[in-house]
Order: sequence, then structure tokens, then C-alpha cells
Amino acid sequence: MLKDQTVISGHDYGAGSRIICKNKVKTVSSIAQTGISSKKDCIFLSEVANIIRPGTCIELGSSLGIATAYLSKVDSVQAIYSFEGNKMLATMTRDMLKQLNVGNTKIIHGNIDVELPRILDHIDHLDFALIDANHTEKALLSYYNMLCQKMSDDGIIIVDDIRWSIEMYFAWKKLVNMKEVMLSMEFLNKGLLFFKKGVCKQHYILSI
Repeated sequence: MLKDQTVISGHDYGAGSRIICKNKVKTVSSIAQTGISSKKDCIFLSEVANIIRPGTCIELGSSLGIATAYLSKVDSVQAIYSFEGNKMLATMTRDMLKQLNVGNTKIIHGNIDVELPRILDHIDHLDFALIDANHTEKALLSYYNMLCQKMSDDGIIIVDDIRWSIEMYFAWKKLVNMKEVMLSMEFLNKGLLFFKKGVCKQHYILSI
């Protein structure tokens, strides 16, 4: 992927790209360099999942599917629904996961605002969700409101890039104060929300 100069064209529903491209041309290589989770981040996500032991997961923002692949290898995970707005990226991610013999993941192309409610209608409960898509306050709060309706008591929502902008951090602080969130943690650019009932509401800012 780091050597792949294929140009990624097509519509992207998200806002707040972290990718800096020469001549404003987005390639697989430029995304692989700056637009995906690092190895450290992917290991962190999979370790959290190993602790939570989720059955059903949702990922908002597949990109090239690297974090998706890590999560798919967690033993307890039965199904991952990963959403990607760009059709080329969605197709490439499907192909990559197929090469890795990943059978518990479905890549869903389209607008999250439309596709997420459709998928949630067919899910009894949700154990793990990763939000790394449209980096705006409105979108983040909207995604949270949809996801939390199906979160299990032992579930977790991880929000990436909480310090992307003042707007994103302001939205994150709103989520921390939601009455159903019993425990919240900040790890540099990531935020973790826990919903376990019977726990005294707590918030931690940690460095790792």
C-alpha cells in the first residue's frame, strides 16, 4: 500500500481528512502514509477488544481496512460492520480482507447517515463501536445517538481524533457528560466511553 500510486477518486462523505497529498491528488500511498491507524493504534484497539470480548462490532470509517483487519482477529468477534463512504476504498478493503481470509467482516459503502440505521435495525445489541469518520460535531453526536441505542451494558464506544479540532473536542466533552456514559477515558487522541450500569460516573485523562 505504501508503494501503490493508484489514484483514489469518487465521493467521500466525511469531513476532516488527515491526508496531505501532492497536487491535491489522493493515492493509496498517501492514505497509507498518513490516513490510517498506526500499528500502535491498531494494537491498542485490538487489546481493548480482547478485554471487552465483543461479539458484534461497528466501525465508522474503514479507510484501507487495516484497523478492521486487526479487530477481525479478536477471538470473540462474530461480526464487524465497517462503513466507508468512498466506493474505491470500500472495494479495495473488501479485496484486502478476502486475501487475509477474513470472513466475519462486512464492508458497507455509502452515507453513514443512511446506511447505519439500516444495519442497526437488524442488530439486537452492540458491544464495540469505533467512530473514525466525519470529523464534525454534528456528525459525531448523530453517530453516537444512533449507536448508543443498541449498546450493551458492557459495551464500549471509541472515538478517534477527539482533539482533531476545537469542534471535535467540544463534541467529545458533550459525550462524556451524557447520562448513560458511566465511565470515560481520554488517551491522547482517542476517547473511550463505557456504559456499564451500577458504576459511579467517572472521567479520566491518561497518557500512554
